[in-house]
Amino acid sequence: MLVIEHIPAAIADEILVGKERDTVVMTAEERRWGRRRLRSSAGRAVALALATGTTLAPGAIIAVEPTWYLQVEAAAEPVLAVRPRRCGWFRSGRCRARSSCASWRH
Repeated sequence: MLVIEHIPAAIADEILVGKERDTVVMTAEERRWGRRRLRSSAGRAVALALATGTTLAPGAIIAVEPTWYLQVEAAAEPVLAVRPRRCGWFRSGRCRARSSCASWRH
């Protein structure tokens, strides 16, 4: 099992050339958990032992080994989109001057 205790600093693209890309797919909530066990897409066992408060960004490379590297991939999740019922500029009378408000119902 590969134990990851820190995220490598900026990695040059030349270092990754010729290495196999492996991924761990994680939701937004899972990327906030710094201590857990995972299984990569290729079936490799991985244990995260990161510092408290570490958040993994999608696309982050978290391990580089001699023949492969491990990259974080964002899982597909449902998203809730929230829009205002009316444009915020409507009350001040400046709404008509803003083209972004043209599609809003008043």
